Amino acid sequence: ERQAEERGCGRGTAEFSEQDEMLIDRIKGGEYREMAENMSNNFSAQLTDKGIQRADPTQIAANATAAEKAAAAKATDRCYAADLANDLERQDCTDELEALRQARLRQLKHQAQMTAHWQELGHGRYTEVESERTFFKDVEPHERTVCLLHKDNDMENPIHVALLELAKIHMETMFFHLHEEKAHVMLTMLSLSQGLPALLVLRHGKVVEQVSGRELARCRNQARMALMLRGLGMLDEEKHSDEEDEDSRQSTPRDQRVNIFRRG
Repeated sequence: ERQAEERGCGRGTAEFSEQDEMLIDRIKGGEYREMAENMSNNFSAQLTDKGIQRADPTQIAANATAAEKAAAAKATDRCYAADLANDLERQDCTDELEALRQARLRQLKHQAQMTAHWQELGHGRYTEVESERTFFKDVEPHERTVCLLHKDNDMENPIHVALLELAKIHMETMFFHLHEEKAHVMLTMLSLSQGLPALLVLRHGKVVEQVSGRELARCRNQARMALMLRGLGMLDEEKHSDEEDEDSRQSTPRDQRVNIFRRG
């Protein structure tokens, strides 16, 4: 009996499936098309009576398309704004770099002009003053001048060598030396309690500092001499030779060394 029931259930299931297939074929064949349309119309009428409008699939698609276009437009606007901001930033950087480049070019042009002017005045050499009569005439055209009063004719003396090398590097300052035999009147006018050598520091032809021989003895090489003159404002800061840089790291700080100088 159980096997018969199972066979009966199997047949019922098979017969129901065939009915479903027949119903599908009828719907595909249009037998119930009119009934389906009537039911759809009646449902739409009921929605209208309740104040509900049935959505139009065409309108839904149109709205979706418009929303996508709006979103795409906003995305495009954001990209454009970002690109514009980046362009402006790059332009600002370019303008700043160009301004720096132009400023540097003006600085180099000015330096070249000043170097040419100093060369015309005789800068770049360690020059001997012919006589004390011409001394103040010789130093007058120069903004910054140093002059060594000495009694040593040996130009291999370390002080002479240091001043000679600095004269070649520091075009902004005029370097002179004057032997004591040519400076009798000047030596009587100056207070040289420690004797010679002595270094006169001048601005626009006027003596503003006097460095004694004892103080010069501490500056018997180019680096130490440069450190001393730089402390007195006679040399520009940005110009350094390799020897100056090496020795400066081992020297007394500039502000401490400047304090030892006295006016004559």
